[in-house]
Amino acid sequence: MYECLLALRTTYRYPIHYSAYRSKIEITQNKMSKTSMSTEEAIKTLKHHNRWRRGANIKMDDPKKLGQALDEAIRVMEESIKNKTK
Repeated sequence: MYECLLALRTTYRYPIHYSAYRSKIEITQNKMSKTSMSTEEAIKTLKHHNRWRRGANIKMDDPKKLGQALDEAIRVMEESIKNKTK
């Protein structure tokens, strides 16, 4: 989110209230969410992050990669809920 605000801030010469940024941020977030990963890769990434978070001596994954894994996990869970209600 900070990267989005920074990018938008550099495109305008004068300070603008946050609400003016909102529509452009939503567009940027939608573009980012379209870049997804496979479900298997998302599971692997989330398991790795959870091990790191619990103190394993491993490197933290890239936050962008973690965000994409979370997006994929949410998509799969929402799809599962929709299929159960049918």
